[in-house]
Amino acid sequence: MGIARNLARVIADNSGAIAAGNLGNAIPADESITTAKLANDAITTAKLVNDAITTAKLVNNAITKAKIGFAGAVLQAGNVVDPIAQNTTIDSATMTTLYTLSITPSKTNTRILFYTNWMIYINTSGNFACDHRILANGSTVLNGAQDSHNPYFTGASGFALMHRGAGMRSHDPGTTSTQSYAFQFCKSDPTRAAMNFNHNSQYNSCISWMEVQI
Repeated sequence: MGIARNLARVIADNSGAIAAGNLGNAIPADESITTAKLANDAITTAKLVNDAITTAKLVNNAITKAKIGFAGAVLQAGNVVDPIAQNTTIDSATMTTLYTLSITPSKTNTRILFYTNWMIYINTSGNFACDHRILANGSTVLNGAQDSHNPYFTGASGFALMHRGAGMRSHDPGTTSTQSYAFQFCKSDPTRAAMNFNHNSQYNSCISWMEVQI
C-alpha cells in the first residue's frame, strides 16, 4: 500500500510536469535539471554557499566588462611606442596634430587616462620650447589646458636631447561611442628653434592609456 501511494505521488499531470511537493526527498539523476528547467531567479545569492562558484566553474569569457561594477577597475588599456615618425619636425607656433588615437569606451561611467612621454631634439642652435596638448573629438582640450615644455632649453649647434612629457591627462566620455584623441604640438613662440622627434633603441616616445571605471 505504501509503495502504491508513493508511485501515485510522482505521476505527472496532463502537462507532463511533476509538482515540486510530490518529489519528497527524491534525488534527481545527474544532469537531469538543466538551465532551461529552472525558473527565472530560482537560484539566488542566498542559496549559494560561500565559495561555491570557483574560477574552475566559470566558462571562458563568462565575466564580461559589463559585469565588472567596482570603481577603479581597469576595463582596457594600451601602449603606443614611437607614435610619431622619426625626424618629424615642428617649426610653427600653430598647434599641429601629429598623431590620432581612437578608443571605444566599454561603459558610459568610465574615465580614459593618458600618460605621454616624448623624445624631442632641437635641430638648430638657439632657445627651444614647445607646447603640447591632447584634443578630444576635435574640440575638448583634456584637463582644460595645454602643457608647456618651459623653461626653455638652450642648445648648442647640432642635436641636443630634450626629454619632456605631458604627464597625466584624463577624459570622461560619458558614452560608449568611439572617441578620437589628437596629440598636438607647436613651438611656444615663433622665435624658438625648430624641434625634431627622434628615437632609438634606448630612448622612445610613448602614449600609455587605460579605461577605468568611476
